[in-house]
Amino acid sequence: MNVLIGPNGSGKSNLLSGIGLLQQAGSGNLAAAIAGQGGIETIVWRNEPLGEISWKLELSSHFQGEPVTSAASQPIENLDYELLLSPSNAVGFEIAREILCSYPDPEKAKGLTFLNQSYRQAIMIGSERERLEVPPDGFGPTQTILGRAREVAAPREVCFLYERFASWGVYQNLDVHWDSPVRRSAAIGNEIRLAAQGHNLLPLLHTLYSSNAEFQSGVNNAIQAAFGNDFERLEFTRLEDGQLRAQLRWKSLSHLQDVSDLSDGTLRFLMLLAILLNPGRGDLVAIDEPEVSLDPSMLPIIAELAFEASRTSQVIVSTHSPEFLAALIEQGAATTVVQAPEGETKLSTLDRDALARWLQKYESGGLFPTAGGRDIGLVPDSVVKS
Repeated sequence: MNVLIGPNGSGKSNLLSGIGLLQQAGSGNLAAAIAGQGGIETIVWRNEPLGEISWKLELSSHFQGEPVTSAASQPIENLDYELLLSPSNAVGFEIAREILCSYPDPEKAKGLTFLNQSYRQAIMIGSERERLEVPPDGFGPTQTILGRAREVAAPREVCFLYERFASWGVYQNLDVHWDSPVRRSAAIGNEIRLAAQGHNLLPLLHTLYSSNAEFQSGVNNAIQAAFGNDFERLEFTRLEDGQLRAQLRWKSLSHLQDVSDLSDGTLRFLMLLAILLNPGRGDLVAIDEPEVSLDPSMLPIIAELAFEASRTSQVIVSTHSPEFLAALIEQGAATTVVQAPEGETKLSTLDRDALARWLQKYESGGLFPTAGGRDIGLVPDSVVKS
């Protein structure tokens, strides 16, 4: 369970966007995702000329479920994934390097390499040392090989990481405005995970609430904790055109309350429940400022659910709310301060005493430390450029 705190403009949202772009790269949608953000020029760090952008992911295969194993039944303890983008006059950017390998074993010479791409020359090697060369016409300059794992019959190690990326959920703009898709009827479908902006909330709730008793109980308990025992249950109606509507049944009302009539905060609360209580939420969940529009009484509920979710998924949230931060810390969240001296995002962990002083600043209204963080004793942990 990870919580990010820091001033506006320090890079919290950019950090989650970077995670989101990596997820899109690994699932085959990188070019569309970058185009949707206005092109590569809008993403690079402003203090430097247009240059390379890189990610490095260290992934433990034991985090959720069984460890990935080779055909020889030798566990692959950890995986490294590296991705490097370079500027291109023709298409804006291109994949300069893409590598998937296992961590080096200290008792052996080195780890295994499963995927290696460099400027549209790519090979994949399975744990049984089978070799697959991917022809240059089999993928474009902006396409990762990982994102095409299913199409090119990739080794199981490559497919394993593809499935991990595909399971991630990065939520930065849950859309609940008065004319948003979530306030309309929706087509019935077997949804397994909330979309990035939450537009598939109704079919997802219908799928899980109707088929998973634990999810149904969790949603009911959370809504009752927030609104009291007047809430009874969710109900779903299939319209004549085959569309789906969702309503809340309250003991004090003679009629059902349609989801379209809920306040922004209540609708966002339902979205957060659909994310955190979902048994298939995936390996990583990142939520930007989940406290937006929520009544303060809801924040301890979301904090508790986020911590429970972190037992099987890595959960990352950013927040500006002192109440939400205190509730997360009480649940045992690791706290990271995000600051941007001279425009460069820096991440720092807090020791116990510094965290106590930081919380005092939150409660007194002095939200942010002085430049460099010297007055609260920041302990440098890692640095990234936004």
